[in-house]
Amino acid sequence: MGPASAPATAKSARLPLPLSTAAANLTAADAEDLVARSIKTYKSFHGHVPARVVVLKTSRFHTEEAEGVDAALTKAGIEMVDLLWVQESSPIAILRDGNYPVLRGTFVDLNGKGFLYTRGSVPYPGLRIPRPLLLVPHESTDRTILALAKDVLALTKINWSTTQFDQKIPAPIKAAREVGRILKHIDFGTDVSSDFRKYS
Repeated sequence: MGPASAPATAKSARLPLPLSTAAANLTAADAEDLVARSIKTYKSFHGHVPARVVVLKTSRFHTEEAEGVDAALTKAGIEMVDLLWVQESSPIAILRDGNYPVLRGTFVDLNGKGFLYTRGSVPYPGLRIPRPLLLVPHESTDRTILALAKDVLALTKINWSTTQFDQKIPAPIKAAREVGRILKHIDFGTDVSSDFRKYS
C-alpha cells in the first residue's frame, strides 16, 4: 500500500487449482475479503485507511478479482486505486550502442503498457543483458503507465534487507513471496501476524 505504509499481511483463500497448473486467481469474494482484511490491518496500525491503494500482481487480473478489489475499496471509501500486472519475463530486450546495457530506469511506453528496466547500466554490476518488467495496468487503473512505472522503479530501491540497490522486482512482490513461503505451511483459517519482521 505504498512505500511509507506498514505492510498489510493477510492470508488469502485457497486457490481452486494447484499453482503449478494455473495462475493464481481469486474469486470476487476472496479478493474482496483479502483486500478488506489488508485495509483493516493498515487502519489498525495507522488509525485511518490509505488514500490510495496499489495492487501489484505477477499474473493477469481477472474480472472477478478486479471486481472484488473494487468492492472492498468502495466499502472502505477509498477512491484512488491502481491494479498493475508486473510480468517479470519478456522475450524482448532493448540494446544501446556501445559496450553497455540499457540504462537502469529506461521506460518504453507501449500504448498503455510499458517496459521498465529496473536493472541496467549504472554501470551495471553484472555480465548479463538486463531484462525489463512488462507493466500491464488493469482497465480500472487511475494513473498513467509512466506514473506507475516511476512508482515501480522506486519500489525496487526500498528493500532494507539488502545492500543491493537495484532489485529486479518491486519490494511488495518480493515481500509477498517471502510471506507466502511461510504461510503455505500454516493451516488455513489460522490467524497470522501482520508484523512483516516475522516473515523475513
